[in-house]
Amino acid sequence: MAWEGPGPAAYSLPPSVGFANHDPSRPRNPMFSLGPSGRVRFETAGPGPVYRIEGVTQHGSTNTAAWSLGPRIAPRKPSGMPGPGSHAPEHCPQMREQRAPQYTMGPRLGYAPKRPGPAANAYAVQLQPDTPSFSLGPRVRRVDKAMSPGPAVYHPLNVDACKNRAPLFSLGGRLRDRRAAKSPGPAAYPSDLYNTKANSQAYSFGTRHGPRAPPMIVPEDEGGVL
Repeated sequence: MAWEGPGPAAYSLPPSVGFANHDPSRPRNPMFSLGPSGRVRFETAGPGPVYRIEGVTQHGSTNTAAWSLGPRIAPRKPSGMPGPGSHAPEHCPQMREQRAPQYTMGPRLGYAPKRPGPAANAYAVQLQPDTPSFSLGPRVRRVDKAMSPGPAVYHPLNVDACKNRAPLFSLGGRLRDRRAAKSPGPAAYPSDLYNTKANSQAYSFGTRHGPRAPPMIVPEDEGGVL
């Protein structure tokens, strides 16, 4: 009996080796690549290729000497302050130790008063009492600095007509004292004679009755009340 279908060799299974098109039903090992090692880059402290080296060899430049023409630079004026070499710290005494006072001898300075007027001690002040003195001078002209009227010029309206009225007081004669109650007031009882606090129990004694006293009969005992 002949089969009309393709045989087993017609189907190609995926490979189980390698990395590309690997059989997913089989474990796959990692793939490593072989190649040259990378070059180590050393960082230098010098500048990079920023100089123009055209016409420069290991012995120097191959060009002839050249000069540039420009304006004359003005000389710098010397400074009036001393430089670092003007000081001699080796001749300076020790600053951390106590030193004796030093004085400098020189010519006397000329007296130059700053104010031409007399000093404070040039006046003879009178210590005894003196009569009042007055100075006469011209009349000072009044200058009205404020060109507008002041607050006292305006007459304010009665604020009681539009706001809460303030309390008013009237003065009159003394009213006659009218005492309607003739009983004493609370101040008539001294607190030291009357006890206003709770007292303990008290008992009262009455008249002693004889042994033959009749019994007490109330109307209910006689049947007068239904």
